[in-house]
Formats: sequence, structure tokens, C-alpha cells
Amino acid sequence: TYWSAETLARHGEIVNYNGDRVEQSSSLAHVLLLACLAKTAPLAMPTMGTFVSIFFGAATVVLTQKLAATVNPRISLLAGLLTAFSSCLIYWSFGGLETTLAAFLSVWLLLSYSHFIARGPESWSLPTVCIATALYLLVRPESFAVISVVLSGGIFLLLFRSRRSRAKDLVDSKLSLNRYVL
Repeated sequence: TYWSAETLARHGEIVNYNGDRVEQSSSLAHVLLLACLAKTAPLAMPTMGTFVSIFFGAATVVLTQKLAATVNPRISLLAGLLTAFSSCLIYWSFGGLETTLAAFLSVWLLLSYSHFIARGPESWSLPTVCIATALYLLVRPESFAVISVVLSGGIFLLLFRSRRSRAKDLVDSKLSLNRYVL
């Protein structure tokens, strides 16, 4: 990842160690981010990679709090603390790899989808959903499978909730009708 980012920043193209134009990193999003930062920050690539991992570890904590607040504002602090003290997140935050970027983008994706569902397709959140989805798909090669499963599950839950809501409305209307008839 660092070599790919370094060559992109210096030469404007991604090349392998042997000079082939092949991107062999597991995270194109991480390569692009590090290359952009290398153009502006006078740091060695491994140092920059570590700072990026730490930053996105912390940002994941904050975004997790925001996501939890959409469910129940009273649990947002606890959700943030549980995330902040997660041994996995702490470990990977100092690894210099894309793991915390992937975690951040996963939470951002869920948050943007939940805002989109709550506000509807005509809301301003559509561009945010598109950007979050694109970045998530670029962060890890298996993200296409993950997002397919998550979206399928979300659609299933929405359909289940919709059917359950209609069934409850039907029962309520029958009970209401019975009160007036009796």
C-alpha cells in the first residue's frame, strides 16, 4: 500500500515494485488517500500511514456515537466508549493499515443509509449515500460481497416491517370496528 501510494504521489501512476502498472494493495481508497496526503504533508509514508490509522480510529468512535444517537440518544456515549475501548480498534489504530478507514467507512455507510431511509430519496442525503458507497467499495476487495449482504438484509427488514405494520393496522381496524358494532 505504501509503495503504491508513494509512486502515485511521485509519478502520478500506481506501479508495482518491479515497475508493472499493477495495484496490488488490498485497499485502493487507502492508496488514494495516502497519495493525496503525501502531496501536501512532508512526512514519510509509514509515519503518515500511522497517523491516518489513528485518525480514522478516533473518527470511528465519533461516528459510532452519531449512529447510536439516531437509534437512541441516551446510548450514544456508551456506544462511543465501547468503541473507543475496543481492543480490536485500539490495536488496528496503531497498525498503519486501512482497517480503521474501513471501520470508519462502514459506520459512515450505515449512518448515511439510515438518514436516506428516514428522509426519503428526494433528500439531500442521496449524494452522501453515493459517496459513502463508492468509498466503501474502494476500501476493501471483499466490500462488494459485504455491501450486497447488508443491503439485502436491510431490504428484507424494511419489507418485514412494512408487512408487519400493515397486518397490525388491519388488526387495529378490525378491533376498532368491533367496538362500534358491539
